[in-house]
Amino acid sequence: MRWSDDDRVRTMVGIAFAALAPVVVALLLVPVRSEVDNANLALILVLVVVAAAILGGRRAGAVAAVMATLSFDFFLTKPYLSLKVETSNDLETVLILLGVGLLVGAVASRRRRAERERDQAADAIEHVHRVADLVARDEPLGDVADAVLSELRDLLALHDCFLEFPPFLYGMPRLERGGNVDASEQRWFASGIALSSDGVELPVLERGREYLLFTTAPSRIGLSTTVGLGQGAFRIVGEGARAAAVNAYGNAGLFNRMGAALGRSAQPAAGPVAYGDMAARVRALVGR
Repeated sequence: MRWSDDDRVRTMVGIAFAALAPVVVALLLVPVRSEVDNANLALILVLVVVAAAILGGRRAGAVAAVMATLSFDFFLTKPYLSLKVETSNDLETVLILLGVGLLVGAVASRRRRAERERDQAADAIEHVHRVADLVARDEPLGDVADAVLSELRDLLALHDCFLEFPPFLYGMPRLERGGNVDASEQRWFASGIALSSDGVELPVLERGREYLLFTTAPSRIGLSTTVGLGQGAFRIVGEGARAAAVNAYGNAGLFNRMGAALGRSAQPAAGPVAYGDMAARVRALVGR
């Protein structure tokens, strides 16, 4: 998930609104504070908290809850223009306002975040559909490659993106299909992960090659990934009886601690596995 400039601006505006709006609303309620029950005044301030959380997220909702509580105590409860609370009923109202404000703000923030994630997922699928449309219309490979690079730049907010064929100039951290980055150090933010400034590589399947993929069940938006990311994507090398399967990690550790499950005493530590042997191992594991 990317943290865009629009998100930063919206959060800053939301926090500013959360700091000022409860004070302004409390001042507007001063003329009617003696005529309206304190519980109803508190409910009006809760609406301000909800608006702040929807606008600026969880932090804005928390700020609004605190400011609404202080404004209610200062402007709308006796003694006025003081943070002292005169009656136990007013104290209960103040505490309930703070608790409800924090809770409602968190719920509103979570809903806003869920809507943003849904929109981003729909946008990502739209990127895939545009490329799939070019492939379906049998457009030239160069045009499809250019479209993929353009969609990746937009989807991941990249400065640059290019297609490179082996042998590669130098190795880079690998961005797996599941979204993880195969790197020793990673920088995480509330909204996602920062890609390395030195770049990352995104392995692609080559046209004309055969692959064996172990995939997860489709997600709620219809997408799936290979199990274990690069571990579940096997490239088939060789033909006929010499066909072998090897994953992105050279099958390293693939059969560790699986001797008993497969009924064999020794398993290869790494390297390509004969395709027929691989199929037999899979059938033994799933009981078919």
